[in-house]
Amino acid sequence: MIEFDRGSFRDPAGSIFYFNDGVYRTINKQRMLEFRELRESGVLASLIKDGWLIDSEEVCPSLVSGFGERAPEALVKHRKLEVISYPYEWSFSQLKDAALFHLDFHLKLLENGWSLTDATAYNVQFHGESCRPIFIDLLSIRPYQDGEYWLGQRQFCEQFLNPLLLQSKMGVRSNSWYRGALEGISIEDMAKLLPWSSRFSWVLLSNIILPNYFQKKSLGTKRLSNTKAKSSVKRPFPKQAYVGLLKSLRNFIAKLFLGQGNAGVWENYEFENFYSDAGRRVKEQVLEEFCKSISPSALIDMGCNSGHYSQLALEFGSKSVVGFDFDSGSLNLAYCRAKENQLRLIPLYMDACNPSPSIGWDSSERKGIKSRVSADAVIAFAIIHHLAIGRNIPLEQVIDWLLSFGDSGIIEFVGKEDISIKEMLALREDVFPDYTYDNFINILAARRKVVKEVAVEGVDRVLVWYEKE
Repeated sequence: MIEFDRGSFRDPAGSIFYFNDGVYRTINKQRMLEFRELRESGVLASLIKDGWLIDSEEVCPSLVSGFGERAPEALVKHRKLEVISYPYEWSFSQLKDAALFHLDFHLKLLENGWSLTDATAYNVQFHGESCRPIFIDLLSIRPYQDGEYWLGQRQFCEQFLNPLLLQSKMGVRSNSWYRGALEGISIEDMAKLLPWSSRFSWVLLSNIILPNYFQKKSLGTKRLSNTKAKSSVKRPFPKQAYVGLLKSLRNFIAKLFLGQGNAGVWENYEFENFYSDAGRRVKEQVLEEFCKSISPSALIDMGCNSGHYSQLALEFGSKSVVGFDFDSGSLNLAYCRAKENQLRLIPLYMDACNPSPSIGWDSSERKGIKSRVSADAVIAFAIIHHLAIGRNIPLEQVIDWLLSFGDSGIIEFVGKEDISIKEMLALREDVFPDYTYDNFINILAARRKVVKEVAVEGVDRVLVWYEKE
């Protein structure tokens, strides 16, 4: 049965749908000739071979049943990615790499006589095999027209540049703002936030400040109802200037880095924590035994921090890992770890109490995190107390939420005698009588088979390995 992607309606040239666990793209008659020109020129094959573009193979529409009289002019089958993520779920370095990749991809196309119709960040995804960016929207590629302007400049700034500036220059995490706006951080908002010193940066002046000024001036101009608007004809934009614009923006973004004020609360947790050397070895041994026993094709590391245990899970036999964390500094470290070590690890931002929902047009344009990420197993180290005590979520609901991500897993229960909980309760009343290990294990045992319980030396913590009956 054909299932159309609710997020692909914006492109009139074609749409994405799923059939028999495959990903397909329809192409209408107007864009079919351009697609075949791209294919016959050899550029398409080169982009795919060199890892710029997702695999795109033209297939016969008759291979897909269910179209009836609405069969498309052309049909392309894409390779299915393990995880679809959105830019508001990326760390700073992840968004930065996606921005640089997008500019490099555009420059590559211009070299070969092609260009892009837009500059949306949603056209970039991260390949699960090595956590590297890849372009997924085949129909955004079109022939370059001599003298054309970069029509996607504003979109690029709002979806790539502005969120990066917010974090790099102002120390403000952009994930929640980005998700709330969905289309990025507007030029208008960014122009208000930038300091006066930004006027001395040609990149910021030409991409944010002046465009915002001229837009406000245009909107503020009053026109009489009986006066015909004069059409303004833009001068042709030389290709050399087009390339220069992209390169100057690329050089600027490449120099952006997270400042010291952006350090996460848990960024150094891997090295500064409550575990003894023996306690850390116990966690690693249990994880190793679990991964070698289960051999999960996909594992979720809930509260992945800097990705240490995600990496170990891969070394111990997991095929791929998706890591979730709400701490921006830790998440950035996890992404850098995945990138440097070519890991099948995709770290994503998630506040467990406010995860990415289904949003956008008709509340379905961008899918919620649970409908995009599935796994065989879950590890949840030192997170349950942050939800049950730190965020007042009933213990039973926390357990059910973790179990909903995978049938098997390891949960680390942190008891009230642990120093971390003592610190949490130091300035508040203990209103959590149900937060006990006995209650925890009874709730879990009613839902899953408890395989093993291992106490962590030196702390009031127990690792509980569970599997589906």
